Amino acid sequence: MSDELFAEIASISQDQINLLSIHNQETPAENEFFQHKTGAFLELYKMLGLNLEFYQPSGKTALQTTLPKLPKSRTLLVHNTQTSKDDVDFAKTQHPDLYWCLCPNANRYIENTLPDVGMLKNEGLRITLGTDSLASNQQLSILREMQVLQEQKQVSFQTLLDWATLNGARFLGIEDGYGSFEIGKKPGVLLLENLVDEQLSSATRIKRLF
Repeated sequence: MSDELFAEIASISQDQINLLSIHNQETPAENEFFQHKTGAFLELYKMLGLNLEFYQPSGKTALQTTLPKLPKSRTLLVHNTQTSKDDVDFAKTQHPDLYWCLCPNANRYIENTLPDVGMLKNEGLRITLGTDSLASNQQLSILREMQVLQEQKQVSFQTLLDWATLNGARFLGIEDGYGSFEIGKKPGVLLLENLVDEQLSSATRIKRLF
């Protein structure tokens, strides 16, 4: 996006009630473009017929370039495949209300890699789960995203449940009614069948109860 578009978004999104979502550091080419104005993004823009003569690289990663331009509304950063600890440290100083969405099956489809989930978890970030879309995923199943993170990144079942339910409700601002079982809430009820030692397995399936 141009600086003008960032400014326009900021001008209409100052209210904390507003929610923003932006794809972040999905591929190495994204950081390369922001840092050096090199890489695969140049070919993409050329194919689209866009003139980039005006653009000057910031010398910084995509996140470190764009985050200061965003308003401080609650913001969801989607993918984060190439996000480093330096990026996370920077983000913590810049924005008070960030959520970090992981879409592991889409990441494997596009780049055959996964984010540094252990680092993101250890940094105490508010993590949610997503699927991206059928353009980069063979199914829109949060369960399958959970299975991949358990298999590939050894994330515990309880942590995955929080990421798949309550954290998403918190980002949307609907946690008073959804996201967990508490008095006064009315969440949907899903049964996870075929757990093994209280962990997901390849045979685990979801059955809607309510």
